[in-house]
Parts: sequence; structure tokens; C-alpha cells
Amino acid sequence: MQLTPNSSSQSIHGTVLAAGVAPQRWRSALLGAAEPRSVGQHDVTRREFTKSEKRKLRALAEEAYARELDTALQDLGSLFTDWRQKNISGFQLAEAIHEFHRGIARTLYSDYTRLDPGFLVARAVGRRLLEEREVPEPLLRALASLIAYCRESYEDRDA
Repeated sequence: MQLTPNSSSQSIHGTVLAAGVAPQRWRSALLGAAEPRSVGQHDVTRREFTKSEKRKLRALAEEAYARELDTALQDLGSLFTDWRQKNISGFQLAEAIHEFHRGIARTLYSDYTRLDPGFLVARAVGRRLLEEREVPEPLLRALASLIAYCRESYEDRDA
């Protein structure tokens, strides 16, 4: 079997095991070596994190998710106040709840369950959901370029 850039990872993995050695051009991808990538003007080199760093990244991403969800729920909470004061009907409140579930709640769930925890933490710091002092220094250094990119992206979007 010949390896091509369009080969599936299963084919690559099968060939590596059969041949006993990975072709040089696939070695870094198979071993998870850091590859320089650029995002906007930022050079983002992804390094492998230790188990404890991954655990910390997941915990920080979970905290960012909770904070972002809390912020979104505050808007919905104000509608409950309006409903109690008879400013909106129960039907309007039910529709708002449905829209919340179909919209922001689903988007947040999708983002926080499918995106890389390192990216989520960088995005959370960039959006100021997490403060830099909450992120351990080694992780902060590793994510510095991505944090800068996220800050610029969200500042441009909010401007």
C-alpha cells in the first residue's frame, strides 16, 4: 500500500505496523510532534502537554464553560423576572427558553465538548472569561500566541 496525503489515518496506521517503521514524512504526524502553524499573524507551535497539564486544561475549560453559560443564563433569568411581573406571557417565556436551548446552550455545549481544551482555555483568557493568574505559568507560556490571537480576534469582533 502506498501512502499519500489523502490516505486515511487507519491506512497509515496499518502500513506503519505492517512495515514496522513510519515513512519520514508521516513520522511527526504519527508521533504527535509539534508542528509550526500560523494563525493570523501568530506562529502557533503546538506542543504535547503532560497528563497533569491536560487535566488542568480540561478543568480550566470546564470553568470557562460554566462562566460562559452563567452569563448566557443571566439574560434568560431577566425574562423570568419579566414573566413574574406579568410583563411577558408564559408563552413568550417558553419560546425564549426554547430559543436559548436551541441557540446559545447548544452552541456552547458543542464548542466545549468538541474543541481542544488548550484552544478553549486560550479563547477564555482572550475573552477574559478566565484571568491569566488562574492559568499556571507553563500553560500560559505554551498558549501565549494563541491567547494573543484570540484577544485580537475578539477585540476586532467587538469593535
